[in-house]
Amino acid sequence: MDRVNAPAPWRFPPSRTVVLGNGMTVKLVYMPGRLVATVTVSVALPTQAEARDKEGAVAAYTAMMLTDAPHSRSGPVSVVAKIGGTITTGCDHRGPKVVADCPVTDLPTLLDALATMLLRFEPTEASFQACRRRMAGERAAEDHDPAALANKLLSESVLSPTSRYARPVSGTDESWRTLDRLDFAELYAAAVAPHTMTAVVVCDLGLVDAQAAVHDSFGRHLQAARRPAADSPPEPGGGPRLVWRPGPGGGQTRIMMGCFAVDRMDPRWASARAAAEMLGGSADALLNKELRGRLGISYGFQARFVPYPAACSWWPDPSTAPTARRRQRRSCGCSGRPSTTAWTPGSSSGSARTW
Repeated sequence: MDRVNAPAPWRFPPSRTVVLGNGMTVKLVYMPGRLVATVTVSVALPTQAEARDKEGAVAAYTAMMLTDAPHSRSGPVSVVAKIGGTITTGCDHRGPKVVADCPVTDLPTLLDALATMLLRFEPTEASFQACRRRMAGERAAEDHDPAALANKLLSESVLSPTSRYARPVSGTDESWRTLDRLDFAELYAAAVAPHTMTAVVVCDLGLVDAQAAVHDSFGRHLQAARRPAADSPPEPGGGPRLVWRPGPGGGQTRIMMGCFAVDRMDPRWASARAAAEMLGGSADALLNKELRGRLGISYGFQARFVPYPAACSWWPDPSTAPTARRRQRRSCGCSGRPSTTAWTPGSSSGSARTW
């Protein structure tokens, strides 16, 4: 039998990073054979740039990028929809992010639409009021969703109360009572410009001149703007806490345990993510086998490691919640006292409780 030669090692072509004349950073990732172009644009507009009584302005700016309905006759969203593409927006404490896809041959059209969305932002009072009503509904829904409420309470418990990271990205009911359209319009005008943006383009660069397309769409915009306040990392809170929030009409208990975690740039990040996957990343993970499979005191278990609160959450029956919490700490080998939040059936008023 002829000996089969080992295939030669193959790697994707190296990516290229260019900086446009207006300061915008563009990273071009060459993936041969990828006929769908993906563009991600992140804006260096952290929530720390907001005033304390105007929190939620960055989230409002992100949400109102998509006020143009896909079925309308004009606007960036409808333009992308007509070429078979999609646009989604998201926001965290580090700033807004826009992700879009389209056929690689229509990349110039997609980039023109993104430039219009990001650099020609002209919201109306009607769209702002619609955004206000939508976010009010989302905040009300979060107060009745055990998972969302546990995430909120955990951030308040783990992080320093003086940090913007400890409060919701979308703001609070108090801040939205004073926030108006001019507040985030002024924030946008002062802090958003090409030099505060980073774009990543992923596609088969052999089919389209992506660098020229980005330059034609974003390079001609030369707005003068100052950079927002630096995004300083949060500090840990004052120590372990236990927060208990009764929930009306629920048949299960939601328990979340977490602690202050490292950032993605920390050398321990990769190993910590692997540990979270082994603890509760799948149905056959360690804690699912222990709490659900062997002991039968939980309906499921999840573990995640994200900056900055690392958290474990699970859904035990209310009668077995204290036992599940003790077993979880024993399985994780917790020698200290992490912060814990819980949502249990009962009245709607909040109080403290010790297990």
